[in-house]
Amino acid sequence: MDNFTDIKDIWLTANVNTLPAADEVVKTIKRYRLKHTLQNAGLILFIFLMLAAMIRVVFMYKSNMLTTRLGEACFFVAMFILLATKAGSLKRITGQKNNSNNNFINFLKQEQQHQINFFKQTQVIGFAFSATGLVLYIFERVHNDLTSMIVGYSLLLIFILAGWFILRPIALRRKTKNLNEMIAKMERLSTQLSNNNL
Repeated sequence: MDNFTDIKDIWLTANVNTLPAADEVVKTIKRYRLKHTLQNAGLILFIFLMLAAMIRVVFMYKSNMLTTRLGEACFFVAMFILLATKAGSLKRITGQKNNSNNNFINFLKQEQQHQINFFKQTQVIGFAFSATGLVLYIFERVHNDLTSMIVGYSLLLIFILAGWFILRPIALRRKTKNLNEMIAKMERLSTQLSNNNL
């Protein structure tokens, strides 16, 4: 009888506050999907606005040099690369409906791989087109005066280097941290729910 009393005491004093609610996983997945759907849709809208602005600049600004048009073409290529990447990301995230916990964790791990590929390949190509576009685009404005050229290209070089060596690594660390935290949270919730169901 003592064993029964001990078991009963343990049962009644067990801390159940750490167990996740049954709907917590579903809410976490829905919040993640909504946040990333809105981010990608907002960025796609911003890209379309930038494309419209660039098209207006192409037709309104009467450039005299081929370098300006080549710079504009590089901007368009960079924007289309970003548009294709974000559209693919939006398609992947909106396709994540009614998934099990493990499937969603696998999706997050695949997103981690997509993120690595984006930062190592796609972003490098897009950044190269953007930087080349800037270098070519401002040439028409500064080519007549050596001082303007030195100042203009020095400022542009600082801008490009700050984007590559400061802003890009910060964005990579932030996105990697957020994704790792989400994967850890989902794995923890999934493990707790599985152990609870045993």
